[in-house]
Amino acid sequence: MLALLAIAMVVPAPASATTALGGCGTSLPGIGCDTNNTGTDVTIDGTNDTTVDTPDPPPPPPPPTNDGTDGGGDGGGNGGGGDNTDTEVIYDPRCEWHPGVPRPDFCFDADDDTDDEDVEDDPEPPTVVTATQVLSFAPPTPSVSSEPDGVAIVGMPMNVVVPVSASSSSGNLLGFPVTVHFTPELLDLDYGDGTSVEVAAESATWESLGQAEFTATPTSHAYQQRGTYTVTARVLSSAYVDFGQYGTVPVTGLVTSPASTTSVRAVTADTALVDRTCAEYPTGPGC
Repeated sequence: MLALLAIAMVVPAPASATTALGGCGTSLPGIGCDTNNTGTDVTIDGTNDTTVDTPDPPPPPPPPTNDGTDGGGDGGGNGGGGDNTDTEVIYDPRCEWHPGVPRPDFCFDADDDTDDEDVEDDPEPPTVVTATQVLSFAPPTPSVSSEPDGVAIVGMPMNVVVPVSASSSSGNLLGFPVTVHFTPELLDLDYGDGTSVEVAAESATWESLGQAEFTATPTSHAYQQRGTYTVTARVLSSAYVDFGQYGTVPVTGLVTSPASTTSVRAVTADTALVDRTCAEYPTGPGC
């Protein structure tokens, strides 16, 4: 009995068991253990908590915005892609082209970023045309005559006749095909003796007017001295330009035609008593 007791007493639990296991809860994070030494048995209870607290992921970055300050995009490692956001195009019916209708200035905004192909606007005709610009279209040179035929008696009216009528002429004006229409308004008459007048574009023969020879008319003139004179006539016409599909534009001022001339010989008349007329006696005095 004493021998067995001695043996039992010399078999104490190894001191190193506690030492070897002691601190098992400190050498590995998340591992806990509990030891129980009864002298003959050593019981080890251990738990291993593998749950690891991880932080919440960061929120996603905000979407890119096009505020006009960063035109380069992510130019770095991605090769500088830039901002390819399409520009919204706003339709305005006032910007449609119609013949002869001007469009607002904003329709021609140079900063328009639309991808539409630029289309050159059709030229528009002028809104003002002057008489000088249509001189090449001037009405034809008028004919001019006097009565009696090329002869005048000093101190007595001789009559000038310039037939006129409306006319038209076609051609190109400022790059546009046009037709210019003329309406005679005035006659400019220079009688060659320093006298000139502007009268209404109406002239006629004495016979057409129902008047006797050597009577005054709106276009007649009496020379005061003998001689040969040159009568010059010009027609002044109002006009308008027909631009076809673009409409018509009145011409500012009167358009003057090229000049036309005729010669008049002024003579004196002497009276004498004769017994027979020139028809009866062609070789008589003054015949």
